Amino acid sequence: MQYAFEKRIYDAVRNRRVKRMAHGMAKGLGARHLYIRMDLNNSCNLRCRMCFLTKPEISKLPKEEMPTWLLNKIAADLFPRTKYLYLSCVYEPLIAKQFDRAIELARRYGVTHTSAYSNGMELSEEKARRMIDAQMAEISVSIDSHTEERMKYYRGADLPRITHNIRTLNDLKRRAGSARPVLRINFTMMRGNVEDIPGALRLARELDVRIVHLRHAIDFDCMEDFQRESLLNHKELANRMLDEGRALAKDLGIFLDAPPNFDMSTEADRNAMEFKPSMTQSQCFYPWFLLVVDCQGRVRPCSYWRDGFLGNLQQSTFDEIYEKQYRPLQERLLSGDLPASCQTCPPCGGDKAVDRGTNRVDQWQEKEPIIVF
Repeated sequence: MQYAFEKRIYDAVRNRRVKRMAHGMAKGLGARHLYIRMDLNNSCNLRCRMCFLTKPEISKLPKEEMPTWLLNKIAADLFPRTKYLYLSCVYEPLIAKQFDRAIELARRYGVTHTSAYSNGMELSEEKARRMIDAQMAEISVSIDSHTEERMKYYRGADLPRITHNIRTLNDLKRRAGSARPVLRINFTMMRGNVEDIPGALRLARELDVRIVHLRHAIDFDCMEDFQRESLLNHKELANRMLDEGRALAKDLGIFLDAPPNFDMSTEADRNAMEFKPSMTQSQCFYPWFLLVVDCQGRVRPCSYWRDGFLGNLQQSTFDEIYEKQYRPLQERLLSGDLPASCQTCPPCGGDKAVDRGTNRVDQWQEKEPIIVF
């Protein structure tokens, strides 16, 4: 994940008491300091090969939507102190019944930066108008190839439909004289599409999208051919395409947020996502500033947390959940007593060679900070 000012300050301050005092002061003064990732539903209109939603035990779960009363309650409780709001964590936000109301509530409560991650299939003209009216900061669209064939293979997505929707949004922004929402393309790299990076960058330039984020596929135990697809097993090719992508992006005037090249000096069979204990993990930023909220109002401290929910905003306020659950978790992390989820999470528990390349902010433009999960 990429953070802004709060993360840099938190990392710089090493003293435990000072950390606690600074965070308590920001919280007590009502400063906007929260990063919220919230799913408004639990469904998606696609079944991407690299997504764990393809697992039968998950895809067969009953479909749910966040009720209006719960969204209103969460907004009143959290949005006045929220700096970054992401209306998607796992599922497709543009098919959620409450999406339009959520971005309007974010505008009403003055949330600094509202964003969503989407496959772009339902980015209709009406949705685009509502995003512009609400001055939503950013919409990130997943495009993993410039070819229809590979987009269909990996995501089951209709590339011409997605590009049409992006062009429509850009046209409406121009008519409205609005710079928002900023468009970004997310490209998940695998063996079968990594050589499409140059083509995807040219497509982004054609679509007037000036930010492209390259990310490695993560093994969610849902792809039968993950070992063949993972670039951990194709490091030389990955490095060559990353270098080519960086050079081309510079020529095209595109901000490319890409992971670093693989270190070829390491053992060929080394798993770059293996857990490597280190006291730096006790500096984890998530439990101080981040909430992940599902459509039932259940709260986790991060997207990688697998040790149960910390509370439910249906029955409790965030302050109540914070005192009972977040504070003890913070104490554990500061003392180096890492919960099981923290010991194996990819950004903190694993080798950051795959992940650290996203750790940049405000390099593209100061008015539209980019937050990457």
